[in-house]
Parts: sequence; structure tokens; C-alpha cells
Amino acid sequence: MAQLKSSVQERIDALDAALRLEISNRAGLGISNFTSTVNPTVTDDSTAGYAEGSRWLNMTAGVVFTCIDATPGAAKWIQVSGSGSSTGNGASGVNRYTYTVTTSNKTVLTAADLTPAGFSYTPGSNALVVHIDGVYQQVGSYTETSATAITFSQPLPVGSTVEVTAIRQVASSGNARDEYVSTAADGTKTIFTGADFTPTGFAYQPGLNQLEVIVGGVPQPSSAYTETDSTTITFTSPPPAGASVRVLVYRAITLADAIPINEKAQPNGVATLDSTGKLVQMPTVTDIGAATLGDISRVEANIALNAFRLSATNALSLQHFVDGIVDEYADETGIDTVNSSGQRYNATGHYYDNLTTGQAAGHALAYTAGYMNNTPAANGSSLQFTISTWIKWDGVGLSAIIAAGSPAYNARLDQVWINANGTIYFEQGRVQTSTITGLTTSGSLTPNQYHHLLLVYDSSNANAANRFQVYIDGVLQTLTGTQVPLNQTTTFNQSGTTQTFSQYAGGTNYAWNTTTGITLYDTYMVDGLVLAPSDFTQTKYGSLQPLTYNGSYGALGYHLDYATTAVGTDAGPNGINFTPVGMNTATQWVIDNPSITSVNAMTLLSTPVSALSSPTTINVVVLEEDIDAIVLGTDLTIDVSRDGGATWTAVGSLAKTGSYNNNTSVLQGTASVGGQPNGTSIQYRVNVVATKALRLHGVSISWK
Repeated sequence: MAQLKSSVQERIDALDAALRLEISNRAGLGISNFTSTVNPTVTDDSTAGYAEGSRWLNMTAGVVFTCIDATPGAAKWIQVSGSGSSTGNGASGVNRYTYTVTTSNKTVLTAADLTPAGFSYTPGSNALVVHIDGVYQQVGSYTETSATAITFSQPLPVGSTVEVTAIRQVASSGNARDEYVSTAADGTKTIFTGADFTPTGFAYQPGLNQLEVIVGGVPQPSSAYTETDSTTITFTSPPPAGASVRVLVYRAITLADAIPINEKAQPNGVATLDSTGKLVQMPTVTDIGAATLGDISRVEANIALNAFRLSATNALSLQHFVDGIVDEYADETGIDTVNSSGQRYNATGHYYDNLTTGQAAGHALAYTAGYMNNTPAANGSSLQFTISTWIKWDGVGLSAIIAAGSPAYNARLDQVWINANGTIYFEQGRVQTSTITGLTTSGSLTPNQYHHLLLVYDSSNANAANRFQVYIDGVLQTLTGTQVPLNQTTTFNQSGTTQTFSQYAGGTNYAWNTTTGITLYDTYMVDGLVLAPSDFTQTKYGSLQPLTYNGSYGALGYHLDYATTAVGTDAGPNGINFTPVGMNTATQWVIDNPSITSVNAMTLLSTPVSALSSPTTINVVVLEEDIDAIVLGTDLTIDVSRDGGATWTAVGSLAKTGSYNNNTSVLQGTASVGGQPNGTSIQYRVNVVATKALRLHGVSISWK
């Protein structure tokens, strides 16, 4: 399926179209039917998607209707054009002309091409309705070139049938319709008077339904404005800033013309549909240049959402399905949550996904008492090391993390602790004589919340700022204080220097001080290497998560994974085991691990919907968003049932019929259910494998 790469202006136009469609949907403006061959009935109501103001064209009889009441089972439609219409003192007639395309690159149709003879209309009067192979063409996809010709923006497909319906209006006197235009300047104006409109002379008679009001190309329901007096209308909500406000005043008739006015043209607006109801095009929004449009994520999502709505509703009219439902997951009432599994509902975004939030596997070590230490018997690197750990701090005062060396007089010692305000402090010094290095982070730890902490020591680096680095949750911290001198040796990983967790050297005599208040999970020391957060963590499904380190540990590197109550056991290759001192591993060895998001297998089962009779074919339309790359038919499958879920048939033809930004797609497919036992209890079932994540924004099913 082709996608359009749009300029910034085209992107703005596309978003404008999405906004107008969203406004019309929220205002209750229902679907319209421009392809019917029969008149509407009392069952063409709100349950079928119609609303007050919906339009209906009977192409066989050449008459147009407007819905004035969409009450289920008691809908009211009034004929507003065609032979025999007695609405007011004016009348409208409908003439239809056809042409079968036989040559390529043809864009202009004239009276000579169309059958029967006599094609003519008044350009600019919005008097035409154009279909190509039964698909309604929006105003803007063609130009009203002259009284006997129209020009299409794209070449007509060879072999296609073009049908042009000309609505002719005959008024008893004067014009049948006057048009007045204004612009909403600042988005706050609700009252529009004759002085606001061009041309001058705006006037009408309140209470006779003489007006059709169109804001930004979207027809407004009567509930959106009040006929205040003969030269004034008052909107319930102010039209958006910059939007055009068009008011059509009908003379000698009481209802608005049924032809849509100034719909946004494809391809910058809503995608057109082919004869099966599939989307032909949807706009992408590739930025060209440096234009800034602000936060438009919700508007962009509406482009895909409205394409889904169009696909779902057009399945009924274009594919002749007799009934169906559309569930955009505004709530969970359409889902059998008891018998579904692996699903998670997002009430803000109105979607289901197959993600779950829980704890990472394994155990952690809570330093509520005691400490652990180890004294190497050999030397490792004196210039480089990397320490990685997940850490949770209780927020109560200073808490030591790790130290190496001796607190003896004039002895070397390197140590890391958490200040009372949550910042990380690194110190090197000859304990009772001088401080070589003292660095404090700009960022801090949030109490009682896990963070990933990465400490990188590289005194051989020519750039002083890179000799000691601290990352909190993958973010490099700005350090204040005295940096590590060039080629300054470290006391970590050196023979005879004790490494200790949860102790630091300080106080009046600089003895070891044991602190509490930290919990550590998945702790690594890598000797002699300078590593990055990506060696130990990954961002997956929107959260930072532990990642198993698979590189070299160096001579004295270790991995404390706290897998057993022997909490000091090195899970790495070097056997650098630590000794717990003053600890109760029965209570301090805990399952209190970082939170992670993972993927589940999901089965999303709908609640049964009753059909009037046992169908033989069920159509499915899905609005789906990839989180991982989804393979249809393998990672995502859909089944349908007509007997209340006792028998299921796979939708084998599921395919993308439109996509947006390469990860949100409209999927469509059908299943033949004639082999199932007869039944009228219709259900669908969406199945997703346990290795791929996605979001489902809506599902529609229709049947015949």
C-alpha cells in the first residue's frame, strides 16, 4: 500500500482533517450513506451509526433524505430532494451520468464523455456527487472546471466506472440557497452577526430550519448553535481559531441540502476507500524542514482512529454486511474479562495491551544490619573499574554503598556513599591527612524507589571530566568538586585492601562505620574495563530493566546476584566471594526487586452479540499498534464464532489495509462460518503470542 510523504503544510492539512473528523464524531454527527439503492427505514437508526443530520442518497430513485431523529427502532428521515418532494416551495431533481474509463491518464470528463447526453451544472454550487466504482469521492479530489466538465486531481483508473450525480435546484423565485462566510479569529468568539459575514445581507427567519452551518468543513448539528435572531447565530462552543464559518441560508425550503460541503480532499485529509471498503491511502507525517507543530500526538492518533471508523462503517454499505458492532474500547463492557487472559486495559488511552508490570526475577540483599567484605590476595587494574548495581535507599540520613582501603592513619581509601539529600558522593584520600578527590552528583536518588547506579573509574583518561563518572538510571550526572588526578591509582581491586559494602571510614577517629538503609540487587564489579549503562540495562516496553552482563570481568571482577542465602557468593568466573558480618540472611535476603514490564500471551474475548439470523460470513476490522514487530497470522490471529464460542473459525485473510507511521495499522479480514453450527451469538477472539507486544485500539465485526 502506498504511503504519502507529506510536506509540513500537508501534515497540517492532514491533522486538520483529523481534528474536524474528531469534532464531528464527538458532536454526534453520524455516518452518511451515499451508495444505497433503497430508501431509509425506521431501523436505520443510532445503533447503525446514524444521527440527526445524517444523509442518505437513494441512487436508484434519485432522492436524498436527512435524518431528523435517530432513536433506535423509530428513526425518522425526511426527503429533502428529488422528484415529488413537497418540502417548502422549492424542489430539487437528481440527474445521473456515467462513464467507463477506457484510456490511461485521463483526468478530465466532459459532457461528451458522459451518458446520457445533456450533462451540465453550475460550477461552484456544490451540486455534484461523484462515485468511482461505487466509492464516494470527496469534494477536493476533483475540480468543477466548467458547466460541462470536471477535472480530477489523479488519473482515473482504466476500467473503472465513474458516476456523476448532478443535483439541480429549482426555486419559485430568487436563489434557492445563499452562502455567507466568516473566520473565527481567536477561538473565543461564540456570537456571529451579519457584520461578521461576507457578502453583506446575512438574514434568515429563526425557527424555520433555514440554516446549514459548517465550521472548518465540518457540518454542525443543530445542537451546536442557536438561532438567536434574524441576523445572529450563537455557538454553544466557540469555533477554533482560524476556522472558516460558513452559513448556508435556504430560501423557500425548510431543510438543508443533503450534499456534503467542502470535505477535505484526499490525500491530505481522510483516506478514500476502494470498492471492498479497504483504505487506499492514509497520510504519513514526515516533517520537512524545522517546522514545530507542538504536541500533536493525540491528533495524530485520531488520523488512524478515524480511518478505523471509516473502514468499519463502510463495510456495511460497500460490502453489503447487514449488521455489526464497533468497539473502540472506551470501557471494558464489550469484553468478557473473566474468560479473557493476559490482557491489560488502559482507561486513559482506551486500548488493550499484553504487557504486565511486576518484579524482576531473583532476590535482593537488604542492608538493615551488618556489612559484607572481601580482601583480595592479588592485584587487579589500578586505573580502571566499573561498578553496576540496582539500589534502593530508605531516605534516612547518610548510607554507605561501598569502600575499599583502610581507615588507618595516612592510609589510602576510596569510598562511595549516599548523602542525606540523596546525592552520590565519591571520595579518595589519605584518610586522616588529605582529600585527593571529592565529587558530588547533581541528581539524587528518590527514597524507597529502585534506581540503577553505574560508577565508572578511569584515571588514565586525558579528559579530566571522564576520569570518574556516575550514571543514575542511564543519565550521566554532572559532578561538582575535585576530579580524579591523571593516572591516580585506586584502592579497589588491590591486594590487601579490604572492599566492604555498607561501611565507610569517617568520624573523629576515621574507623569503619556501618550504616543501614540500602537494598542492593544484581551487583557487578568489572575490573580493568570502562563500561556503559547499556552493558547492564535495557529500556523495554517503556521501562528501564536489568540486563545480564556477558562481557569480561577482568582479574578481580565479580557478580553478586544474591541467588541463595549465601548472599556473598560470586556468580562470576573469578570466585571473589564476600563474607557477611553481623547480618541475618534469613531476613535480609529478600524478594524486593526492581519493577519491570514484560509481555504475556493474550486472548481477548468479546462478549456475545445477537444477530437477527445465522450469518455465513463475518468481517473483522482491527485498529492495532505494534510495540514489537508483529507478523499477522503468526504473532496475531483472530477467530470468530456464530454459536457463542462453542466453535471458532480463523480469519485467514487478515491483512493490513492502511497504516500510519509504520506502527499503527487498520487490519481487515473475513471468515466463512457456514460450516459452524447455526447460531446468532456472535463473538470474536484475538490471540497474541507471549513473545510480542502490541496495543489493540478497537475491533469491529459485521456479518451477512
